[in-house]
Amino acid sequence: MADQSAELIAHIKAHAPAGDFRPCSYYGPEEDALTFYFRNDPDYAKRIDSRVTIYLSMDDHELVGCQLKGLGRVLRELGELDRLT
Repeated sequence: MADQSAELIAHIKAHAPAGDFRPCSYYGPEEDALTFYFRNDPDYAKRIDSRVTIYLSMDDHELVGCQLKGLGRVLRELGELDRLT
């Protein structure tokens, strides 16, 4: 298993995206999730709870991004609360 992980890490590093990295976010309507990336490092996911996943650098285990799930539903609920006031 460790050999496969080392091979995967080497493959990811060898096939890094071209060009300069800029922090970015992406909203996926099908999964209703907002994903942020702050750094352009190979990463792994660590699920915090049913709504939050963080992405940590494979090199130094620092935070490189996160994903917030169910964002559209939360925003709709907030909008409904706003109409009640």
